[in-house]
Amino acid sequence: MDTELTNTLTLCLLEKAIAYHRWVFEKISPYLGGNILEVGCGIGNLTSFLLNHGKVIVSDINEGYLRMVEDKYRNHPNLKGVLLWNIEQNPAQNLNMPIDTIFCSNVLEHIEKDDAVLNIFSQLLPQGGRLILLVPAIRGLYNGLDKELGHFRRYNRAELIQKLTRNGFRCCHINYFNLFGMLGWFQWHDFEKAPSISKAD
Repeated sequence: MDTELTNTLTLCLLEKAIAYHRWVFEKISPYLGGNILEVGCGIGNLTSFLLNHGKVIVSDINEGYLRMVEDKYRNHPNLKGVLLWNIEQNPAQNLNMPIDTIFCSNVLEHIEKDDAVLNIFSQLLPQGGRLILLVPAIRGLYNGLDKELGHFRRYNRAELIQKLTRNGFRCCHINYFNLFGMLGWFQWHDFEKAPSISKAD
């Protein structure tokens, strides 16, 4: 299956999971501050929560996703911009307000040169600015679903801290998130390997 289609289907399936998105937001909201740049907004599953917290610029590499988000929230007073952005390129000149917090959920694993992107994030933030980063955890869980979604990797704690530190960040809080979700990854991994399961032509 095409990676973009797989990601779109996943986002659409998750769109109705309002309770889950609220739970995610409640986990990250204590760390949000000032003006927010949402990196990789997708179809806006978390955007509404961010908009109710403060001023937000949303960004994504997919123009279709951005149109959907703009259509949903164009009248929201806290939506301050919609930015088509390849995060491997510095967009500082395209931002119409200073950024205090970057929120990046399930995006970094799609980038081959993730160190370079973390460096760009560091350059965009002022001293004391915040990066809230959600990434898939535990390298050993990497499997066929990750590949279908276009993931280059999953992250171990020490590896992520090392990458953040060498790009100018100080880790204030890091922990595993949604540990129950790991059961599904283990199950997928087992199903993928099972000899009785085969893919249709």
